[in-house]
Amino acid sequence: MIRYERRVAPAKLEVWGADEWPEWRMEPGTEERTVAAAEECVLLEGRLRLAVAGAAPVELEAGDWFALEPGTVCAFEALEPVAGCRRIGG
Repeated sequence: MIRYERRVAPAKLEVWGADEWPEWRMEPGTEERTVAAAEECVLLEGRLRLAVAGAAPVELEAGDWFALEPGTVCAFEALEPVAGCRRIGG
């Protein structure tokens, strides 16, 4: 399952401490993987399409937040270079 929020307010990101999360990057292309531990990410640049079996794909862009549950099999498709910050196991 994908949880997401569009255009997260900077104050909310500050409360979450997102500026301290490790950096994450992805070049254009597709990668499928199984999420090992809960993770969440804030996109700082680019556009990303996430697809989980049985659900419509979600397209996200800079300023958006998403979270994935452990065991989720997800296809990540970077539509352009993506940069963000990601917390795993949070």
